[in-house]
Amino acid sequence: MVDGTTYLEFPSQWAFVQSAGKIIGESQLITILKCDETKVALLPLLPFKPMFREHDIVDRTGFRRLPNLRIENVLLEIGASTGVSSITGNDFHGSIGFAFGFSSTDRASIPLTSIFPRSLKCMQNHVPLIPVLEVLPWDPNNVNSLVETARRVNQIRDIYPQHSISLDLLRRILLDDDSEYGALLDFVRYSLMYEMFDGNVFSLMRAHLGNTMCALVDSHTGAFEGPFEALPENFTRRFVAQLGANIRQVAPACRISEGAILAYKRSASPNKELMPFDVTFRKCLNATTSMAQCLAKDDSPISGTNCDAVTCDPSKPSRASDEVLLEDYDDTFFSSLIAAKNGRLLEIHSIKPNECPDFRDGEENRHFVDWWLDQANKIVEEPADCTSQTWRSDYNRSQEEIRDTLACASKRGIPGPRYEKGAFDLSSFIYATKCKEALDVNKAAVLNRLSNFFDQIDSVIARLKGYSDVIGDAESQSLIAALQLFSSTKENICGGSDFRTCVD
Repeated sequence: MVDGTTYLEFPSQWAFVQSAGKIIGESQLITILKCDETKVALLPLLPFKPMFREHDIVDRTGFRRLPNLRIENVLLEIGASTGVSSITGNDFHGSIGFAFGFSSTDRASIPLTSIFPRSLKCMQNHVPLIPVLEVLPWDPNNVNSLVETARRVNQIRDIYPQHSISLDLLRRILLDDDSEYGALLDFVRYSLMYEMFDGNVFSLMRAHLGNTMCALVDSHTGAFEGPFEALPENFTRRFVAQLGANIRQVAPACRISEGAILAYKRSASPNKELMPFDVTFRKCLNATTSMAQCLAKDDSPISGTNCDAVTCDPSKPSRASDEVLLEDYDDTFFSSLIAAKNGRLLEIHSIKPNECPDFRDGEENRHFVDWWLDQANKIVEEPADCTSQTWRSDYNRSQEEIRDTLACASKRGIPGPRYEKGAFDLSSFIYATKCKEALDVNKAAVLNRLSNFFDQIDSVIARLKGYSDVIGDAESQSLIAALQLFSSTKENICGGSDFRTCVD
């Protein structure tokens, strides 16, 4: 028994006992198996059906369309500007401007694999598994920690994807344990907090979290081996892409080579430059050869002798991470496909949005809507030629597709701000500014954002105080002091009234 939870152990070769265990509670069953020559504890797979390429019978690799992960989110951006001096009478006057953007919402969502990347080193029935959510380390001498960790992971699984992961939940899944299980859970907690606080105001906090994660990996190398190395690989890619060479100053525990910094930074830039292995892999996929054959190919040489390039640094990453490769694979073969009710894969472009069929499940319906919205908005990638009849015709077609697609989203009950009537439409915005030379600034919306900022300050301060021990006392105290300044300013002006009433 572990913390009130009773568990049974039995050999996997006892098939009749395993069958009985599945009947009693399949969702609680943990199976020990080998992944990449390493024994791991397999949890039940997430309940999302895989897709397979129709003619891939040699080394099939399944794709699952995983719903986004919802998280609590606080975004705070602050900027300042100065204006040109002007003369009034005999006096010179300058101007200073202060602007901020604030958002706090429980509807923020990110790809599940940005926190829980898949691993090619651990597959079940040809499907890449998700470390931590579906696979945990196996330590026969520490079964208690395994059971405790599985219980905490189930708390995340129980709310995904319908509900948001909160800071309170991250407190509850804390495992006060210096084992590899505790290290993995800590890494997940820090990764989620890194995503929860966004904007330049939280830059130091996020750098501190990233540095803490690098130190955690260094001190628990055994926890991040085999399929679990996908976790630090994936986070490092995002962390370096955001900080670039500054990572060495703000996160000294992250010992990353110059080549890796350059590679990750360029791969995240608008003009994405692929790493050599990634170039080879994509070319191989486009030739429709197997996943195993593509993974086995050598890196493609990159032409040129400019030693500012990634290829000139011998310490460059020799191989893209598993999640990057799987994203390439998904994009190549499955981004334009949709699964019908009978499981058959269909080309999305062959089905118009006004047809709006009901597909295999809610995620397939959402993907159909997202694909058509993205297609309709591709017109923003072209220069707006307001005098061109062809461009105007394309614009009108895109607007019709957007209307039909949003109607389909409503018909299928797909929630989210992107699918709501009156949602921001970039193509309409560009048309209004370029062709009508008019921009309607919604002052009410601006006032609502301002009101939300002031009305939620106290709750944000409370969150920061509750996590000062995790994000660093010095960093959190400086942020708390800044937010308290805003709060006291509002109190001095408005007294006990809420901000909107005060403005009115």
